[in-house]
Amino acid sequence: MLNLNHLRIFYLAAKEKNFSAAADELVVTQPTVSAQIKALERHYGVLLFKRIGKNVELTNSGRRLFKYAKKVFDLTIEIEQLLNDISNNEGVPIRLGIGKSYGKYFISPLLSRFQKRFPTVRIILKEGNSDDILQGILRHEIDFGLLGTNIVLAKKCLEVIRIQKNEILLVVWPRHRLANSKNVHLSGLKYEPIILREKGSGVRDIIIRAFEQEKIKPNIIVETENVNTLIELIKEQEGVGFLSKFVVEKELQARSLNAISLQKKLYIDGYLVLLKNSYLSQTKKDFLGALTEYISLDPLADSPGLKRISQFL
Repeated sequence: MLNLNHLRIFYLAAKEKNFSAAADELVVTQPTVSAQIKALERHYGVLLFKRIGKNVELTNSGRRLFKYAKKVFDLTIEIEQLLNDISNNEGVPIRLGIGKSYGKYFISPLLSRFQKRFPTVRIILKEGNSDDILQGILRHEIDFGLLGTNIVLAKKCLEVIRIQKNEILLVVWPRHRLANSKNVHLSGLKYEPIILREKGSGVRDIIIRAFEQEKIKPNIIVETENVNTLIELIKEQEGVGFLSKFVVEKELQARSLNAISLQKKLYIDGYLVLLKNSYLSQTKKDFLGALTEYISLDPLADSPGLKRISQFL
């Protein structure tokens, strides 16, 4: 009969690609990990790892086993969530991953509405770019991701639901030569110093692709992970940038910045992302219900997407 302890050790070693890292996570010694994996290989007469210096690589047999081991231990996480829900454990939080320029700017009013109705529910926010959030969901570290991207996600294990869209605008300081323009073509920005978000950002990916389609190499002078830094650099006249309108709403109202539409309008879609077929506690369903109610107030809400969310409730 399969020894699940051996399987867990194999799974962690394969995931980390390092026996020492697996030992640290299991709080055992590295020789213990090596011995347990050798016992598993010897029992079934298979070679699961190739040793390459301090690191290891899976053999073809190891890759096949890892695929199933991952399913087993992903399921144990869902079982734990189910048991917590059954026991009414209010200490289990909702873990939200929010994009640096998408979820961040509407999460406060959403959470305010939610926690007025469910004051005992604890929320943990994790901020990052689109890639960070997706990886967190795949590692079971994040329950729901709220992010902006137009990337087609090929991961079959993810539910990717469009919930709204937002126009991407050129943002400049008030006395910039384009500040009073009705719209602008990307060709007019060929020599303009541009400040962009870091690689992995949804807005950045859209803008870069748009320049590539026009066969224009943008003059990128600064890349930053911080949206507030990007805004402040534009105010200091260091360059122009691209942001969704709602991100700079306060600055536009205060007239400290101007925003101009592009001739070929670009949009960043807002998405809810979660693991497909994952167990949803009643608390998580309550959050999705509150999210649906809140997003539906937006005229640019995606009705088919909100209808899809209702299927989880």
